[in-house]
Amino acid sequence: MKISTVQVIGITVLLAVLSACTQGAGTAQSASSSVDAMSSVAASTPGDDKQSTDDDDAPITHIDCEKIFSPADVAGILDGQVTISVYPYRDNACHFESAAGSTFNLYSGNGFTDQLEWKEAAANAKGDYERVPGVGDQAFFGHGDLLSKKGDYYCAIGGTGGHPATAALLHSLGALCNKVYAAR
Repeated sequence: MKISTVQVIGITVLLAVLSACTQGAGTAQSASSSVDAMSSVAASTPGDDKQSTDDDDAPITHIDCEKIFSPADVAGILDGQVTISVYPYRDNACHFESAAGSTFNLYSGNGFTDQLEWKEAAANAKGDYERVPGVGDQAFFGHGDLLSKKGDYYCAIGGTGGHPATAALLHSLGALCNKVYAAR
């Protein structure tokens, strides 16, 4: 089982909070300082100039999924009639769903979460992820996810794990990210 950086940070914060609860107010102040320090590191990530849901108070911004994509764009990824909609829980995200219930999401942006996913894929390029040419400046596919980058903007497509990494699938997924880059 692979643990992501986000999970490690979450576990660290959880342990700090639990430790503070069991050791009293003095330690709680220390744990609070640790959480504040981690939050300030996340908030100061270079290139994070767009609003992001990583800040609980920031409004979620959306790309126009129905204008950028058509059901024909996901032929070969999802079968049958496809519904395209905004994914409401994350900035610049689209949700694709077939009438049979198969789904996947596309996320785009240049926030902390977008960068973190990209950096994990790039770090594992020789292991769990394979390079995908022709998508943005650079792209990787692994664990059913496509992660790409063009300039300082990222595109990730998650939830396609049921499909093998065929050339046709990679081409179709890459075309979706390239449409996002072209629409910017």
